[in-house]
Amino acid sequence: MTDNRNIDLVPLLAVCKPDWHLAMKWLAWARVLGWPEGVPLVVLASTELSPEQVGALQTAAEMVMPDAVVYQDVAIKELGYFGTPNQMIKSALEYVERVHPGCALLWMEADTVLIGPYWYEHISSEYEECIQPFMGDVVRAKIDHLTGNAVYHPDWRKLAPSLAALPGPIIEQGWDSQCAHEILPQAHFCKTIQQVWRPPPITREWALRNIRPECALFHQCKDGTLIDVLCDDRSVKRIPLATALCESTYPKSYLPAGTMPRTEILIVTYAKDMEFLRYCLASIRRYASGFSGTTLLVPSHEKGLYDWVKRDATVRYFDEPAGKGMMAAQIQKLRADQHCPNAEVILTMDADCMFFRRVTPSDYVNDGKCMMVREAYSVISNPNRHIWKDCVKKAIGWEPQWETMVRHPQVHPRHSYQLVRDAVEKHTGQAFDDYVLSCRNEFPQGFAEWPTLGAVGISQAGGVYWFVDYDHRADADICGQNEGSFQYLYRRDRDFCVEWWSHGGIGTYKSDCEAVLAGCIPEYWIK
Repeated sequence: MTDNRNIDLVPLLAVCKPDWHLAMKWLAWARVLGWPEGVPLVVLASTELSPEQVGALQTAAEMVMPDAVVYQDVAIKELGYFGTPNQMIKSALEYVERVHPGCALLWMEADTVLIGPYWYEHISSEYEECIQPFMGDVVRAKIDHLTGNAVYHPDWRKLAPSLAALPGPIIEQGWDSQCAHEILPQAHFCKTIQQVWRPPPITREWALRNIRPECALFHQCKDGTLIDVLCDDRSVKRIPLATALCESTYPKSYLPAGTMPRTEILIVTYAKDMEFLRYCLASIRRYASGFSGTTLLVPSHEKGLYDWVKRDATVRYFDEPAGKGMMAAQIQKLRADQHCPNAEVILTMDADCMFFRRVTPSDYVNDGKCMMVREAYSVISNPNRHIWKDCVKKAIGWEPQWETMVRHPQVHPRHSYQLVRDAVEKHTGQAFDDYVLSCRNEFPQGFAEWPTLGAVGISQAGGVYWFVDYDHRADADICGQNEGSFQYLYRRDRDFCVEWWSHGGIGTYKSDCEAVLAGCIPEYWIK
């Protein structure tokens, strides 16, 4: 624990060559906001920038604060996404240690955004009040760590000696993960610095939903759109973003923009839902196109019951431990990447679901991003849905803000499944299958596959999702129901799939199923 009350923060903007254009917009935005009086501005510039480009940075920085310092460290070489920042953070720490002894470093990269004119005061105040030497947002990942854009205590050499060993020992790994074992236990997870990994192009609506009201420094925005939104809010002219000097070394998205990833349909079911499955597969045959195939997963003790499926799906089997049918099925759903090895995206639906109009992968995957429908737990009034929040916390260690089992189908990129299995194993200390099988099988179940996958996806892979926040109130007005009386409204004008309730038996839904196949679709169905 430390006393931060008399420690000033030195803001330092790090600029590598691929982010020079972002830094120029950053400095122009800082000038609009006005720089806090008496606070230094330091810019660490890549040695691979030309004298003209460094000069442009110097001019822009001096327009923000006349005494701004732009410096280069000849020891730094551009070594790609991890190697370059690993060198630059060490150089920045040494600079502040040498030029501003006793001050903390506020490290900022060019894809951060200052939020409001009092950003510095808000961050400084929170640091002054906290008792930990490091302060930033937290990332839940295979290696939990403090975000790189953070506050670093002046005694960093003693508190986290691994910082002094940078850029290694693993040059291909970012310093935030390399040094997490020392930094994270001494970190304050703050409100004023926020990270959202790989966000979509930011709109005002997205910012209002996803950026905390207390946020004073936001990471990351690599296209300048958040500054555009903030300019609009202040009624000032937008700041143009210059052309990048070179291609970014930032890792490409898992799903290539502009191309349609191979998308496969997965159904995990059992013999009790056989008659629903017949209608489900018939709806896929009639309405779905462009998918790379359909995989059907069923318990191995039911072999021989699905010979009728033939060309409609590839049938695969899994072992189902006695008394653990629900948990075994959830395991298979979260091993979708292994059951569909050639798919880049997996669309999962239950046997008691049907497509009811023409559908292709592009209805669920847009510009490489998978649709995730979610609803904030803070607005959900059904107590049964809050059960899943506790299940998620027990499985991965943190409480989610969003419920993501809102409606069918579920659509996820293949890499998300490994992320969720890793998160469960890391938190519980158990093999993934063992943990899930140890959970209660009957309602209320002790594990929930889709809320858990959704929480991990939002936290660790948000940039490959296209979020749709469910508007319960709007649908309540359409169907004339109280918001708390239903979970979701499957609408003819919006959705492509409808969900029945298989526990009611096929007799309850047979006429509905026949109507769907005949193309007789009502305005909505209430779940």
